[in-house]
Amino acid sequence: MRKTFAIVAAALASLAAAAIAALLRPVLKPQDPQPQTQRAGALRMTTQLDHRYLAEAGGAAYLQIDLAADGDASQRRRVPVNAVLILDRSGSMTGPKMDRARDAARALVNALTGDDRLAIVEFSSDASVLYPSSPLTEAARSRALRVIDLLEPMGGTNMSAAFDLASPELARGHAGGRVDKVFLASDGQANEGISDRAGLLRLAQRDFAGATLSTFGMGEDYDEDLMTAFASQNGGRARYIASPDVLPGAFRDELSRAATEVARNVRVRIKPIGGTNVDRVLGYDSDGGWVRLPDFAAG
Repeated sequence: MRKTFAIVAAALASLAAAAIAALLRPVLKPQDPQPQTQRAGALRMTTQLDHRYLAEAGGAAYLQIDLAADGDASQRRRVPVNAVLILDRSGSMTGPKMDRARDAARALVNALTGDDRLAIVEFSSDASVLYPSSPLTEAARSRALRVIDLLEPMGGTNMSAAFDLASPELARGHAGGRVDKVFLASDGQANEGISDRAGLLRLAQRDFAGATLSTFGMGEDYDEDLMTAFASQNGGRARYIASPDVLPGAFRDELSRAATEVARNVRVRIKPIGGTNVDRVLGYDSDGGWVRLPDFAAG
């Protein structure tokens, strides 16, 4: 995908915005800020401060950063996807949550084509590869649906064990031209293995480097903060699944975006001038001034 970035330019396609609040110490008044636009491959970035001047006495200023991707998705053929689905079947998933997790798995299997690859990893107190990475032929699709139907909730929630098994499955299906996608269907209530938020985020960053991780929250009591942080950190999207009716469309959107990406692993660095510092980034996690954004799709 990276090699095609410079040759898929046509029209405005998608937008991401981040507003940064900068806590200012007393500084000399700079020149009037003006909107600035820069290009990098298929991305166009425009920045704008909310004030014409930065106060010498200190205070707060807001910087809006708009990023847009060029390209026409309607003119592009869907690129094959290398998908890994991680399914939570722990005891906390009893009842409607488990039903939604099975629904999510079926929706993904039915959305993929014979050009795609799929692996399924399930976890409770431990984890196992339910369906090894392989091309999704019609016979393979039937086998995958059968093993999904057999899933029943039990035990604790060892999410970290599932991540460690999913990583080699992702690598097994990786090949030039395929888009690597990881999907996590869970309530996010990890209580075995590595279970703290910081540790799980580090593990996801390590195990799924170069892939996007999208999350599907199951149940009203799911850990929204953790599931959103997974997606934000790994360039995916976080969804709460209140009804099975939304799943087919959600996976179609995920696969369409993955297959029409024009920029992946996008990061923006916010480097304040002397005498200022970045207080917070609204809507995104920031690591030392670096902000990871979802992948950009054409169309």
